[in-house]
Amino acid sequence: MDPELEALGLQLGSVAARNAAGKVSGAITSARAKRKTEETIAELEGIIDDLQADRSELIQIGRAFEEEMVAQRISAEDIEFITETLVPLLKENLGDDDEKLHQLTSILSPELVKVLQVLGFNYRRAIGEPLTELIAGLIRAQKAPAEATATERLKYENLFLQIALDPEATERFERLTGRTLPPPPPK
Repeated sequence: MDPELEALGLQLGSVAARNAAGKVSGAITSARAKRKTEETIAELEGIIDDLQADRSELIQIGRAFEEEMVAQRISAEDIEFITETLVPLLKENLGDDDEKLHQLTSILSPELVKVLQVLGFNYRRAIGEPLTELIAGLIRAQKAPAEATATERLKYENLFLQIALDPEATERFERLTGRTLPPPPPK
């Protein structure tokens, strides 16, 4: 379950527990039993204030649930935009692979998107989040080629040093590549 929805559910349970009918009824009975009009009125006003505060909190929780659900749902306009934009791009990039193209376009058909959303499928999480992670990884990979190059250079230098320290390996390397290795560093 979505962590935000889970937190809202816990908050809802907490408010519901505070407003259990038995608890409110017990407080009213206790207030009446005192037989002091001013104290009874004050206690009943306190109960009413608590109930109103809890009602406001329940309304806020309900709105938060609604916002969370709306954020997960793709609107009809968004579905139309996605299918009209993405399907031609898929056709262009997949070329002759009709089977993959058919699979992807059927997953993105407006009818299937609506049905799956009604069943609780979250396209944003299933497609959007992995796509975001993929692109982030591609950006990170582009950002760090110098680090990768330095690491690769160290690996090759280490390999050449191992070859240079073994006379038979050095001879095989020179015979296969036609290159001469520099002498190993002094010990």
